[in-house]
Amino acid sequence: MKPFKTHKELIALLKSRGLVIRNDRFAERLLTYENYYAVKNGYKPLFLSTTEPDDIYKSNATIKEIFA
Repeated sequence: MKPFKTHKELIALLKSRGLVIRNDRFAERLLTYENYYAVKNGYKPLFLSTTEPDDIYKSNATIKEIFA
C-alpha cells in the first residue's frame, strides 16, 4: 500500500515531473473534487513526453489541460 500524501505533496510531485501548476490553490481545489490517481493514470498518456522516462510531462503541459 502506498503511503498517504496530502494535496500539497501530490502537487509537489506533479511539479517535480514537469507539470506546470501556476496556482497551487486551484490545483488543491481540483484534487479535492477529482481523484488524483484517476487523473494521473487516466489522462496522463496524452501529456507525457515520448522522449523522457515515464511520468515526465511534455514541456508546458498544465494541470488545467489535464482537468479540461
